[in-house]
Amino acid sequence: MSHLFLTARLILLAGALALAGLASAKGDEIAGLVAGHVDAALEVRNEGRPVDAALMLSDLLDALLDADEALDPAILSDVLFHYAKTLRLADRPDAAETMARRALQIDTGRLPADSPALAAVYSVLGAALLDQGRGAEAEIELRAALPIYEAAFGDHAYTAVTLYQLAQAADAQAHYPAAARLAARALVILTRVPEADQPDGLSGQARFLAARSYGEWYDSARRASDWGGTRDAMLGRAALAGAGQDRAARRVELSEFLLARSLESQAAFEAGRFPEIEVLAAVAMEIWQAEQDLDPVYMSAAMAALAHALSEQARPDEALAMQGRRFEFVTTAMQDRPVSVAYALSSYVTALTNNGQDAEARAVFARHAAALQGRLGGTDRAVLAMTEARLLSLDGDHASALRLAGEAQADLEAGGATAHDLQNFHSERSAIARRAGQYEDAYADLLRGRELADPAPGSFDAMYWDGSLAVIALYHLHRPGTALDRVRDASASLIGHASAQADARGIADEGREVTSLRNLFILRTEAVWGAAHAREP
Repeated sequence: MSHLFLTARLILLAGALALAGLASAKGDEIAGLVAGHVDAALEVRNEGRPVDAALMLSDLLDALLDADEALDPAILSDVLFHYAKTLRLADRPDAAETMARRALQIDTGRLPADSPALAAVYSVLGAALLDQGRGAEAEIELRAALPIYEAAFGDHAYTAVTLYQLAQAADAQAHYPAAARLAARALVILTRVPEADQPDGLSGQARFLAARSYGEWYDSARRASDWGGTRDAMLGRAALAGAGQDRAARRVELSEFLLARSLESQAAFEAGRFPEIEVLAAVAMEIWQAEQDLDPVYMSAAMAALAHALSEQARPDEALAMQGRRFEFVTTAMQDRPVSVAYALSSYVTALTNNGQDAEARAVFARHAAALQGRLGGTDRAVLAMTEARLLSLDGDHASALRLAGEAQADLEAGGATAHDLQNFHSERSAIARRAGQYEDAYADLLRGRELADPAPGSFDAMYWDGSLAVIALYHLHRPGTALDRVRDASASLIGHASAQADARGIADEGREVTSLRNLFILRTEAVWGAAHAREP
């Protein structure tokens, strides 16, 4: 139906109702005219034009209110109800609230207290309040609707929608565990009620709503630090993505899901949310194991992220075991990708040395490095060179370690290395120079690494770089004033990071932050004392 035709119909119908005062329309005839106009407006709304539909319903409402004929309250309530729903879709939640309250005023007392029609009005009012960020008020209306739907329909999409909206209301009030439970209850219904049992207009939305509910469950569980809940929500979302019959489409959906999780994992890394990363990575691994013909790079990336998250949570044995599993996986499933093997080897050797297993690290490197050397380009060859330099440095052969670091730098610069590659290089060479007693070079390399990293102010990364620079400045270069400046920056970053994470849990629950705060306090105390009693060179 064209827009011009509908507009003409609106003008004619509204004009007839208003000007004739409904003189020629009585009883059932009025109901038929109104129903036809409401249907026309809903057709426009379903075409994705809620603003036009709202205008149609507004003119109809004006005509009805101007008419001389006494109106059946049921007719007026029905128009108000559909007008409220349409105003929500037109991004006018305040007006939607007004119309829903008018409908509720008519229906309260007119309809039985257990009428699903009354529950529908509660629901649209609650949704309009949610759209305005008024979670507590929305919860009151939605809780009035829920028992009516449960009694009338049981496990039905109406019930699931209301549970999902209640989850949103709880989340808006920072009641995260409750929000997670409500979203999970909605999903139980949405994932087991057959399509044929869905109400009109919802069967096509059930899958979409289920995905939204998984998202609400995941977000609320994460804010509540319920990592088991986040894992279950993510696995459910992945299963939903893979539920299609078309194998190729299913693989695309799963790949997109994993990509989204990897991007979220990166954001979580930057924010220092390592328990969350542990869940993200573990879920990605479970998905890959179920869909083993997906690119193994997903599995390798998930294992690397999981190992990093475990390490940052002071679980070195588990992190080392995961790096070992990753290296074994890559050498088996990705042996035709020497770059991937080289990076996995470097990570595994580094993990071994971090755990004090230097001899095993040397043995692993010796067994695999030679076969890779001729298969790598300059930038990737530099990764192996820096890994070997680390081993030589730990053995006390600082001259050879620094020579290899110089060769690696030449490869990186010639190969157009990324800022991230150079950042890692300068950080590692700083550690080598520090072991060699070349503290000026160690400080300069670390400072260059910080410049390349360009951490966000107030982030945990900024705290790490500034704290590390302060240690060298105070204990090795004997520059307490410089150290004190760096400690101040690091402390500000830690406080900023902790504040950003305090939405669902306090700093007392963040072991890594508490440890860092204690270490910075000690460092600051010594820097203040040093600045007061010594001059910098």
